[in-house]
Amino acid sequence: MEATEYFKRTLFYDRSPAANEYYERSAERIFEKNSSKTQIDVHVQFCNDDSQCKGNNKDEPSGNLKHTGVFENHREKEHRNGQRLPLQTGPDVQHAADGGGHSISYEKDSPSGGHRTSDEDDSWSLSSQTSSTALPSGMDQRQADSGPPLYPGLPKLAFTDIKPSEIESFVERTKLDFRVFYLRQRHSYSRLQITKEEFERLLASCHVFPRFSEYVIGFGIKTSELEVGPPPLKFRPICTSYGNQYRGFECAYILRYVERTNRPGERKPWSLRQFAVYHRFKPSLQSRCSTWILVGASERTVTRLDQYARSVDDLIDANPIELHAIFLDTVITSWRPYLSYLTQLVSEQSSKASGVSIRIEKEEEESFVSINVEDHQQLKQIEDYVADLILCLDSTSDTLTTLREMYEQHCEHQQNTIRRFQNRTGSAHTDAVAVALTEKAKEITYTRRKAESLLSKVQNTRTLISSLLERQSGCNIDQQIAALQQLEQQ
Repeated sequence: MEATEYFKRTLFYDRSPAANEYYERSAERIFEKNSSKTQIDVHVQFCNDDSQCKGNNKDEPSGNLKHTGVFENHREKEHRNGQRLPLQTGPDVQHAADGGGHSISYEKDSPSGGHRTSDEDDSWSLSSQTSSTALPSGMDQRQADSGPPLYPGLPKLAFTDIKPSEIESFVERTKLDFRVFYLRQRHSYSRLQITKEEFERLLASCHVFPRFSEYVIGFGIKTSELEVGPPPLKFRPICTSYGNQYRGFECAYILRYVERTNRPGERKPWSLRQFAVYHRFKPSLQSRCSTWILVGASERTVTRLDQYARSVDDLIDANPIELHAIFLDTVITSWRPYLSYLTQLVSEQSSKASGVSIRIEKEEEESFVSINVEDHQQLKQIEDYVADLILCLDSTSDTLTTLREMYEQHCEHQQNTIRRFQNRTGSAHTDAVAVALTEKAKEITYTRRKAESLLSKVQNTRTLISSLLERQSGCNIDQQIAALQQLEQQ
């Protein structure tokens, strides 16, 4: 039985009444009040295949996508790495077909003469790749010139910042392009550098589902972490109005990670951070788009996205889940050094609690390492840190699980392309994205086990220190009573 339109809109699209009230109450601390402080950075790879742009630019005789006003089309210029350029297209790229991966193919499944736009549902079906980085079956064999993968080519993403008055026009002119909107903060406890009105205009212009606003509630002015466990990933398949045919998807989620700070005196050298991800993907020939909105993204994330873009000719043709997997890898690997740091702190306290005697340098006598209430308080703080770490790992694991389910659903609509490719090449390929997601899931599980082991050690050490402090307190009381008795006798 097919679900009603009201049900699908309420559960997958609109904000719930409670979430809407929470968002409105929190808006003052989330967003800037003054439009002059707005900063929207955009990275774009322009549509450089004229055949893919003709269908949506009927007013232009040449069929080329024209970039005017906010940006210009300068195909003859090269990107200069490390410099901000006037927003421009990347250099022309060659779409050479090789046997190393699957290629995108498009099938028109609609009656001729139908008018299609990129913003409306249509009946175009797609056949796409399983992975743009598919692993050939013999890849594990050592070859003469084999080596680590490189990031070939010059930067392919043009970048600029747009003014609030240019949001609608910019979004309209780049609707066929791969684009990443960065919404930044001055620091992790400050407002987003955009007003509430401009944020909602950006979401409306990019056809972002209203539920994405729930993911920015955890940002903004705060004195401590209000919500360590972020909301779960929201995924919505994009289907046609008539025929309910799959056209793509949109999703939103938050990733938690830790980053070493530059605080003076090594006070709390690690900080818990987050960034929100929104992605809308439609590979259909007449309405192709890949829109990303990254809120509070780290420099590591921006760097890895740029490296990825350098190695891909057409980012919309690439597997849409690859960047999600790269983002997950970026945050998951941040937990290992943080866990090592916490383990070192716990080991120091455990040594104290065990009553370790140490020999002071240049002295013959031994000094007993004393413990005090501050040690107990530090362990309680470490216990809270580890508990937050486990919660963040569980959240990341849930995001990864949903992402794998989303990927499986996405691949179900592309099985015909996979079969055609295998019949043409005569060999099967391993899906690198599926392998990577499985590997990341195992890495999260193992990291969680280490965190649980550390948490158990913290709790045991804190219990031991608590007992020692009680005995020390009792000993002090006995000594005071004995001293009073001696005074009475005198």
